[in-house]
Amino acid sequence: MNDHVILCIGERKFVLTEEEAFGIANTLNGATRIASEWVKGGTKTVFAKPQMDAAYIVPINGPLQLELETNSRERDEK
Repeated sequence: MNDHVILCIGERKFVLTEEEAFGIANTLNGATRIASEWVKGGTKTVFAKPQMDAAYIVPINGPLQLELETNSRERDEK
């Protein structure tokens, strides 16, 4: 797990290799979005500019690694 990172997309978190995570984040952060915006007196669905923080990457540091392993072990023991 030393070569893995956490890819955050909205409220979801995924554990991936650095290469996979950066590829996905690059694609999502550069993609045109579908959004609701105020247009001529009403809210309408439109194409919106890319959102630079659609996905972001967080390293798995030592304390987090230990917490994840401990919690997973406790879950599996039940």
